[in-house]
Amino acid sequence: MSSVLLSIQTTLELNTRLFRNCLSDVPEEVAARVVAKGTNSMIFIAVHLFDARIFMAQIAGTVLSHPYPEVAAAQRVQDIPAYPSLGDLIVQWNHVSTALAGCLELLSDAQLQAPSSRRFPVKDKSLLGALSFLIQHESYHVGQLSLLRRINGLSAMRYTQSA
Repeated sequence: MSSVLLSIQTTLELNTRLFRNCLSDVPEEVAARVVAKGTNSMIFIAVHLFDARIFMAQIAGTVLSHPYPEVAAAQRVQDIPAYPSLGDLIVQWNHVSTALAGCLELLSDAQLQAPSSRRFPVKDKSLLGALSFLIQHESYHVGQLSLLRRINGLSAMRYTQSA
């Protein structure tokens, strides 16, 4: 693995675990709850995170089909007709996470410095810049899930390994 990816890989591994920990023991009805007008539910944020991780894997070079095409096509929360169960979403999260980690190990420094096929609000327009933005985006939303756990009366998210 390119040494410039070590921090991204470390954060990716942490976010993989924290995503599962945020959703651990969350009842489906709690995951669907909107706690305040204008906010998103836990399930919406989780599906958004999953969709973003698939996107990250795709721009890194992994060939993956999206298991939830209705989510991938959605432009607004109202466009999602039904959400997957949390259990299924976690299974799919683990699958894409493994594929992404394997793909990152194969990227060369030259590939990482090449211009990204997508633009993000960062100065670095390379693939490395895109991956850096996407991992920060992921961390932001993991934090939202953690906060929603507490707002919904659940225990705090754990940093330790999930059960």
